[in-house]
Amino acid sequence: MLAVKTTCLICALTALLATPAFCTVITFNSQSAWQSATTGDSTPIGFTGIATVGSPASFNTTTGLTINGVEFIGWTSATSAQLTVYDPSTNQPYFDFGLGSELYWAQDNGLTGAYPYLEVILPQAVNAVGMNIMAGAGSVFQVGLNNAVFAYTSGATTGWPTPNFFGLTSDTAFTTFYLQLPGGNTPFIDNFSYGSEQTQGSGDPPATPEIATFLMIATGLIALAKGRRVLHRAVAA
Repeated sequence: MLAVKTTCLICALTALLATPAFCTVITFNSQSAWQSATTGDSTPIGFTGIATVGSPASFNTTTGLTINGVEFIGWTSATSAQLTVYDPSTNQPYFDFGLGSELYWAQDNGLTGAYPYLEVILPQAVNAVGMNIMAGAGSVFQVGLNNAVFAYTSGATTGWPTPNFFGLTSDTAFTTFYLQLPGGNTPFIDNFSYGSEQTQGSGDPPATPEIATFLMIATGLIALAKGRRVLHRAVAA
């Protein structure tokens, strides 16, 4: 009986001491703060030189544009895409944010819906991405990781002619990154880079055990209670 009781106690304590798992995403509007929180960042991917002066370069296919192993696709529906690199001399001055050429995907039509959005497929699992984001009239971008569920947001952009920075870190690795700009605005990005998380900030949520941990705790406590009843009956006899 003592062995049963000891086993039950070990089971319950193991569950209580199990390391909980949760996903923490921290967003950054400061490039220097993002760089301090990450390591091994890739060389930023720019788009200068892809479009000729005054003439945009279009990549309106479901395979989009790939640079240094990073694939950019501008989805407008489940089967169609629109993606364009604009030289800053195009549509002067409103496409010139002082960074050189930038990447544009389809402008939102102002209606609620899943499309359009930019999908970025990374060459390996990463924990951080950072980039310049621009919106012609200023707006808030929506962000998704590993699927087009837009659970996070950027800070408000200031609109032309000022570029803004957006970055994030995640303690759960991801291989795809999604960006959407609702509300009938013109979306652009430039200087896209990725890397690994180095530190997590003070925004970490309190540790919450997973369902499996709760089940382990419950199993251990139930077994402990049964063991105590059996032991009590044995002593009473």
